[in-house]
Amino acid sequence: MVLGDESAAQTARRFDSREHPTEAQRPLLRVYYTQATAVEAPAVPTGIRLLPAYPNPFREATTIVYEVGEPGHVTLEVFDVLGRRVARLVDGPRAPGRHRAMFVAPDRAGGLYVYRLQIGDAVALGRVARIR
Repeated sequence: MVLGDESAAQTARRFDSREHPTEAQRPLLRVYYTQATAVEAPAVPTGIRLLPAYPNPFREATTIVYEVGEPGHVTLEVFDVLGRRVARLVDGPRAPGRHRAMFVAPDRAGGLYVYRLQIGDAVALGRVARIR
């Protein structure tokens, strides 16, 4: 049982106890708190952003992470060093937020690959290396 006026804004309360007949001997619960000054809104990306692919370099597959700031049609493609498209990982609408796409390339040659993220007129490029 907590003793005291519950309507008072106190930071300490003493518990009633048969083992401790005097108030000074009773266990004390002290509460520390701070008042919130603002509520943080979750971070929503603006525009587009490519995060580092992982693992990089990779053997069989790598994960490409990207952020979208507003809903829209997203295209994520992978090209070899000669500029030939070797994979289209994403081609469709996406909601704002963080997304992932996996580039699986067990039969592809080792070397450098460029991936291209496009949403409307915004374009971002990244690189990954495949090792054998």
